[in-house]
Amino acid sequence: MWATDLGLEADHAALEADIDELIDSGRYNPNAPGDQTLSELHLLNGDHWHRFFCAVRDCIRELLLGAPTRYDEGTIHLRAWATRVTPTGDSRGLGYRPQDLHNHAPAFFSGVYFVRGAGEASEGNRAGTYFANPFPHSVVAPAPGIVVPGREGRLILFPSWLLHGPRLTPESTRSHKRVLIAFDAHLIPH
Repeated sequence: MWATDLGLEADHAALEADIDELIDSGRYNPNAPGDQTLSELHLLNGDHWHRFFCAVRDCIRELLLGAPTRYDEGTIHLRAWATRVTPTGDSRGLGYRPQDLHNHAPAFFSGVYFVRGAGEASEGNRAGTYFANPFPHSVVAPAPGIVVPGREGRLILFPSWLLHGPRLTPESTRSHKRVLIAFDAHLIPH
């Protein structure tokens, strides 16, 4: 798992406005937890979307260049959607529960970008994204997983096979709007 700050905070208002417009106009997935757009953000136009997806592709290319195995980078195809949870909205049971864990196989990489985080991390507010330990042997790795806090501007990239899920706390759903962009990256060889 890799985390970095993209430095795109100047675009957050425009990204969030587009996400709100999609959800408020009825272009959302009614079966998804929270308010989730359809998987079509990668089709949107606008300089802010162009900068965002270019930055994500650059991060993926950097990871591929530093990998011990050489990959034919080819074309990086992204499929993206967004999730919004508002303090007054229905979080529909979001939080760490074993049944919420999922992966995004057969994608190569997946990622989460926090447009609006889940508030400051504190002892009472450990909101973010939960990642299950893929090697849960009690001697080697006793922790069942970790929560990466949802800080605005943070991009988290991870192998698509890694089990993960949203981690919201009562504190975060009462007091903070959370907006994140999730995506899957598929590598299409030349």
